Amino acid sequence: MLFAGPTRLVRNVTSGSLAQQPWHRHFLEGGRANAKELQRRGYRGHFGIDAVARPDGEVFMLDLNARRTGSTHLHDFGLLFFGPEYLKSWTVGNFDFAGLPEGMSVKETVSLLGPLVRSPAHAKSGVVPCELSGLTKGRLGTVIYASSMTEFHHLVRQVHERIRQG
Repeated sequence: MLFAGPTRLVRNVTSGSLAQQPWHRHFLEGGRANAKELQRRGYRGHFGIDAVARPDGEVFMLDLNARRTGSTHLHDFGLLFFGPEYLKSWTVGNFDFAGLPEGMSVKETVSLLGPLVRSPAHAKSGVVPCELSGLTKGRLGTVIYASSMTEFHHLVRQVHERIRQG
């Protein structure tokens, strides 16, 4: 999960590089333990875990959502466009941007983002506008794909800059 400040959720990101974080092993162990218990109790299907981690790697589970979540859709996007091993080479996230002029059209929004809007079939990184119902209130939901977390965050900064300049 990605936050802007301590309490404002701006969406999710998944990347193979997260496996290098000190909390990753603990999160996987906790997730597997939860999965085994859910299966033992007869649950079948998707679930997502919301958790926070301290820099030392200690993980605190906050919530278990026994349904498809925002990160499930990111996984679907990665599988569809990059294949089953996508986490070895790709970072995929969704990000909400506020601060656009209210009531922008889709055409105006795509024009504002310019060359950042790219198809994953044709580019190694890009921004895909995907949640457009918020445009009436000046909010845009996107999927961003890149070759690394660094490039992902670089694209997020570029979108913010274009919104400020627009």
